[in-house]
Amino acid sequence: MDDELTSLLATGERAAFHGRPAAGVGPLQRAVEVAHGSGRDAEATAAAWLLGVCLASSGRYGAAMTVLEPLAAHAPAEPGRRLFSALASATVASVQRQLGRHGEAREYDTRALALGEGAPEAQFDAHLGLAADAVGLDQAEVAVVELAAAEALVQGRGDWWRQRVRLDWVRAEVALLQDDPDGAVVAAGHAVTLAETSGAPRHVAKGLLFQGVALAQAGETDQAAATLRRAATLAESLG
Repeated sequence: MDDELTSLLATGERAAFHGRPAAGVGPLQRAVEVAHGSGRDAEATAAAWLLGVCLASSGRYGAAMTVLEPLAAHAPAEPGRRLFSALASATVASVQRQLGRHGEAREYDTRALALGEGAPEAQFDAHLGLAADAVGLDQAEVAVVELAAAEALVQGRGDWWRQRVRLDWVRAEVALLQDDPDGAVVAAGHAVTLAETSGAPRHVAKGLLFQGVALAQAGETDQAAATLRRAATLAESLG
């Protein structure tokens, strides 16, 4: 049972961050079942969060919310489960942002911040999410403060490739909000490079999207079009 669960979780995590997210849905659904069946609540919570990530990354927002919202609604006492509840709340916030609901996203990111107290990874996701929420709400000063809080948590953590990629996405967003498209091009370029070296094609695609928008704002329309075509092609290939 342990070997099966470990394999299912590893397959799901690879799909979520290094492959086609839809490929992780089946294994992670099975992982949730196996973990619950063997009383492994912490692993069940981790599998459910990864399942929500895969569903959201595949554009299945309703299904993702169905999985993630129950996790975000609870505050388990056990630290491992509480971490994934915080991450789930931040992921719900991300889905809300994709739907243009930045006020609702801020509520979930605020909850993630409270749930993730003492867990730097969750605190990072919450602060970065709050920065992105502020961008969507056209609140540049708030965005800068939350971005700085996220940057502080990344210091000294060279293994945090996912966090560093996402940090550069939001740096690009904040730069665009501050009418600094050249700065946004640089930040997005860093995100693309790190995602490529980390073997994370989904993150490459999104980094290219930010880069293409920034290039367009900088007046580099031909380069922007080529970059956005590459983003679209890669995103389509990943589902």
